[in-house]
Amino acid sequence: MAFDRFPAPTERRPRSLDHLPLTKRYVARFAADSELPELASLVERYIPGISNGLESARRVQSHHPECMFAILHKDRIAGAVASLYLNSTGLAQLQSGTFSFGAPNADVLTLPGEPVAAIYAWALCLPSGTTAAMGNVMQWLQRPLYRQADIFARPATTGGMRFMRDTGFVASAFCTPDLWMYRRRPCSNLEFFN
Repeated sequence: MAFDRFPAPTERRPRSLDHLPLTKRYVARFAADSELPELASLVERYIPGISNGLESARRVQSHHPECMFAILHKDRIAGAVASLYLNSTGLAQLQSGTFSFGAPNADVLTLPGEPVAAIYAWALCLPSGTTAAMGNVMQWLQRPLYRQADIFARPATTGGMRFMRDTGFVASAFCTPDLWMYRRRPCSNLEFFN
């Protein structure tokens, strides 16, 4: 889908992904193993082209348990965010267009505690206003292991494309079709208050 044909809405104020506000309305926490079936079902319902993702999700989460977030509203699952923390091999595959998005191999992923070369937003399923929870997710991604890693994504919906444009993603120059990038800036949050 050619998302570059959609103009950015004028009524929205662009905001840096790294500086989205926190919200008390939603809770973003690491997903429990027992929640994966419900999260996979939610993702399959809202993101076109995703089916049978439960086994891949289980494999990725067993490799790095801190890559999947359950978004909760009043103690009920309202959304899901899954990120792939890529090593240099994974980043090279993104650049060359050979990355396996549906079933990524463990050899392209970091283990907990290892430096991250890039982050791939594997699934952002934030229906019915749950996009406000991204500030809470990004708070985790500000930790030292993650804060220098550029974030990549491929939008599957017009709402996803709008969110990406509003938060600073741009089309990447990589060989992967429809891959967008958010370049992380090695700067202090204080520069945004000057």
